[in-house]
Amino acid sequence: MEEVSGKPVGQIMKNWTSQPGHPVISVKRKGESGKLELTQSRFFSSPISRRESKDNTVWNIPITVILGSSAKQNDSRIDSGQARMTDLLMDKRTITIPQPKGDDWIKLNAGEASFVRVDYPQEYLKRLEQAVKDGELSAVDRLGLIRDSFSLAESGQSPTILSLELAQNYAGEEDYTVWAELTGKLLQLDSLLALEPFYPDFRRYGISIYKDIARKLGWKTKKSEKHTDSLLRGMVLNMMGGFGDEETIKMAQELFFLQCHPGGSEATDRIYKEKDSIASLQNDRNSVKINPDLKGVVYNLVAENGGEAELDALLRMYKEEENQQEKDRIGRALGKFQNKTLLSKVLEFSISENVRYQNSLQIIASVWSNPVGRYLAWEFVKKNWQMLKERYAGGHYFTKVFGPAGSFTKKEDAKDIEKFVKINPVPEAKRTIAQALEQIYSNAEWLKRDKEKIKKFLERFEPKKV
Repeated sequence: MEEVSGKPVGQIMKNWTSQPGHPVISVKRKGESGKLELTQSRFFSSPISRRESKDNTVWNIPITVILGSSAKQNDSRIDSGQARMTDLLMDKRTITIPQPKGDDWIKLNAGEASFVRVDYPQEYLKRLEQAVKDGELSAVDRLGLIRDSFSLAESGQSPTILSLELAQNYAGEEDYTVWAELTGKLLQLDSLLALEPFYPDFRRYGISIYKDIARKLGWKTKKSEKHTDSLLRGMVLNMMGGFGDEETIKMAQELFFLQCHPGGSEATDRIYKEKDSIASLQNDRNSVKINPDLKGVVYNLVAENGGEAELDALLRMYKEEENQQEKDRIGRALGKFQNKTLLSKVLEFSISENVRYQNSLQIIASVWSNPVGRYLAWEFVKKNWQMLKERYAGGHYFTKVFGPAGSFTKKEDAKDIEKFVKINPVPEAKRTIAQALEQIYSNAEWLKRDKEKIKKFLERFEPKKV
C-alpha cells in the first residue's frame, strides 16, 4: 500500500496495529494567538481506567477538518456545501491549527474516517449545535458528534448536560443511523437515571426528542418509504412509549387487543373491558394487522404498562407460539413489567419446562435490564446458581448470565458480585464479569459526578423549537 500510494502507510499504522485502544483529541483555544491547540491522549470510557493508565502512546492521526464558511464545495461529507476542508496528519502529542473566524464552526475528523474521539470546548460545541440544526453536517458527522459527546460524558471528560443540550438539536433528524446512535446513548442514560427521584423529568425530556419524528413516521408503512424508515419507526415508537407517551401506549394496547387475540380470549377481554376506545373497535378486529416490524414495540409497551391479565396473555402466547423469532419477541417483552410480583413470576417461568434452556437466559436478562427487576434478577441468579451452573457451565452461554449486571449503579452492587464470584468462580465468564464490574464502578462515578447537574438541567428544561 505504501509503494502504490506513495504515503508513509507503515509509519502511520504502526501504533494503530501494535498498541491497544484509540485516541481522543482535546481541542482548546490557545490564548489570544488565533490558534487552536489539539492534544491527543488515549481514550478510556471508564474514568477509573483513565486515572490508572500510564499509556503515553502517540498515534499518527489523519484528520480532515471542516471549517464553516460561505464558500461552497461539492463533497459527500457536507450536506449543505457551506464549508471548506483541510487535511492534516497529527503525528505529535500536541499541534496547533488556525481557529475559525468570528462565529464560524469547526468539525474535526470529517466523515469520521479516523478512529478517534474529539472533545470540543463548550463554545465550539455550541456552534456545532447550530450546524446540526441547519443541516450543514453530513449524517456520518452528525452521528460522530453525538457519539463522541456522550462517550466523553461517560468518561468524565465532558459534562453530561452538554450532551443533553446537543441532543436537543437532533429532534429534526431523519437519518436512521444517526437515530440509532442517539437512541443507544439515551438508553444508556435512561438506565443510569431510572431509579433517581428526578427520572420523570428525564422521560419528559426524552419525549421532546422523539415526538416530531414519531408524528412524521406514524404507525402505518408508506408505499414510497425506505427500508430504514420501517426500522426507524419501530425504534422511535418504542422510545416514545418507553418514555411514557400516552398516545403511543394507547395505540399499542389497542393493536395488541385487536390483532393478537382476534378470538377475544377471556384473559384479554378482562384487560380491556373498561376501555371504551377499544370496545368500540371490537367488530374490526380482523381488519387490523400489526406491521411485523412493530410487534416487538407493541409487546414491550403492553407489558410495561400492563398487569396480571397482560402477563397471562403474553405467557399463553409464548407457550402456543411455534415461530422462535416471535417467541423471542415475547420473551424480551416479559421482562418489561413494572410490578415486582409479576417479574418474579416471569423469572420462575424462565426456567420452567415451557422455555428451552438456550432461551431462559434471554428472559432473565430482560428482567435484569429492567430497573424495577435488577435486584430481583440478581437474587434469582444467586438462588438458582447451582441449577444454572449445571445447565450452562463450560460453554459460552454462561457469559450471558452476567452480561446485564453492568446496569447496576452502586459500588455496593459491584462488591456483592465480586464477593459472590470469589466463592463461586466462573472462569469462562471471567472477562464478561470484569467488564460488568468496571461498568458498575463507572456508573457510580458518573452519577456522583453529574447527578446534581443533570437534575437541575432537567428541572429547568424546556423543549427547543425545531
